[in-house]
Amino acid sequence: MWWANGCTACGRCCVRRVPSASAPLAEAEIDNLAQALGLSPSRFLAQYAETADFGGAARLKVDETGRCALLTAMGKCSVHEARPAACRTYPYWPENLASPYEWAREAVLCEGIKSSWEPEEPGSVTETARVIEDELLVEELRVGGVLRAENWTHAEAMEYIHSLREAKMPDLDLDPLPAPRKVLFHSQGLVVLETEEQDLPENQSASRQSGVVRSLHFESSIGIVQTEVRYHPEHGFDHDQLMFGVHSAFLEVVKEQAAQAASDSVIVLGGGGGVLPMALQKAALRDRNTAGPFRNIRNIICVEKDPEVAKLGKDFFGMGEGGEEVNVRLVIEDARHYVTPSLSQGAPDAGDILAILVDIAGDLQHSSGGEVLAPCADFRLGDFVRSAVAAVRPDGVIAWNVLVSELGEDRWLQSAVEGIQSAVQDEHFSVVSRGPIRRNGGVAQWLLIGSWKTSAGAWTR
Repeated sequence: MWWANGCTACGRCCVRRVPSASAPLAEAEIDNLAQALGLSPSRFLAQYAETADFGGAARLKVDETGRCALLTAMGKCSVHEARPAACRTYPYWPENLASPYEWAREAVLCEGIKSSWEPEEPGSVTETARVIEDELLVEELRVGGVLRAENWTHAEAMEYIHSLREAKMPDLDLDPLPAPRKVLFHSQGLVVLETEEQDLPENQSASRQSGVVRSLHFESSIGIVQTEVRYHPEHGFDHDQLMFGVHSAFLEVVKEQAAQAASDSVIVLGGGGGVLPMALQKAALRDRNTAGPFRNIRNIICVEKDPEVAKLGKDFFGMGEGGEEVNVRLVIEDARHYVTPSLSQGAPDAGDILAILVDIAGDLQHSSGGEVLAPCADFRLGDFVRSAVAAVRPDGVIAWNVLVSELGEDRWLQSAVEGIQSAVQDEHFSVVSRGPIRRNGGVAQWLLIGSWKTSAGAWTR
């Protein structure tokens, strides 16, 4: 279902850590792989396999990035016809079939998948539901260790399933594999996923044990995570351990400024799921009684242009409004219309503005071309920058979450810095960079910090 050309042996699913990389190999699979390479089984194991974490079984060797050792220099599978069951069941893994969004996300990587949000008309479907069901059953047998225990290849496991089906045996009523990700919401181009978190180290707090991670995605930006937060059914949302490095970097910038300021407000532009505003509120409440650096923050204003995104923040990410000691206020408005020259006269209930945090990515696709990917130029140039600089207090700060292509990274980062500086046109206004916070998919993430002083410093590359 929704399958375009079948496997093209492109190797794109073999350059990341996928189930096939950690799956124990059956002896029959080892023999087939060794024969395909013209090696003895022992030589194959020494060169292309490693010991798995469970029971001393052999699994395919991968490098530190997850690239399979069986890939050629051209990125093609060298044993495609002899590939093991875990590779053959791809892309029909439970996590890829959890929703049309999951399938479309996988299609970004797999050239054999026809990316479509809806199934095709019955007459155009090239793979039947029965084929997919059979592959899922093989995958379940593989995960359950049956293939290795019985020493079955993918073909032999499929024969077993077909024999049960012909005999109408109840063994086919196997419980479906739990999908690592669940779709909590999918409508109007917005997707909320819930991912089971892997077992955490024993030294982690109880509030982080056996929890899940909730994430927000846009259909228009497949593969891009807009925001994430940990959630535990008993302990609620974890706004202490932030999932995004850039959110932690924003907090650090505010911490540096707030430690030496009076009663202040922080404005978050592009609040999205509300994770950053809620983390700020929690830090401020904590420091009220401990004389910590966030103790003087009284107001947090979250500006989000999309009311549906704001609603998801409240429904799924722990976004809340109000608070007697530290007030969180949600403003549904385009940030370009909110940050205007009039903001320097004071926003309602804002008081002195200590920091403006620009956390706006919007509809973004990873790009291999050279450019500043986010935020758009409207938030880095001209009137917006001048209005933001005028709005913050003299010892305040403006910080931007900036995404640039790794191709020409220094040039594009410098371009963003110069654009901000040229808007202010004052040599005493400093813009420094911190990062890279993260690199992924050809995109580098940095924090740009503008202020009338240089104490913010720069992280070395």
